[in-house]
Amino acid sequence: MSEACTRCPCPETCLGWPAFCEWAAEDPPDEVKIHHIRARSAMPARIAPSPAPAHDPDRPEVREALALARAMRACAFRSTGSGCGCAGGRCSLRRGSFVSHLDCFDCLRRYPAH
Repeated sequence: MSEACTRCPCPETCLGWPAFCEWAAEDPPDEVKIHHIRARSAMPARIAPSPAPAHDPDRPEVREALALARAMRACAFRSTGSGCGCAGGRCSLRRGSFVSHLDCFDCLRRYPAH
């Protein structure tokens, strides 16, 4: 048994991490480091990775989103002077109704410029 093991603040839940062993062996002990060892040792040794988010087929990849955003800003049928302060635009193809960027992306995908 090493000096670090005899001074371990929580031997029953020891993680065996070299940095923690060094901290525990320090003389005089640093209370902040000892508190950190106790707090971390109370947690599971390994945290399970979170599952990857499901792929959303309607969500465009970055390159496509940038290209669609450029095409949306250049669209002759879209105006952004809403007058009410909202960030949405108006579409003359929809009789001047408000449209979101998602509406514009859908339209641009259906009717790409040639």
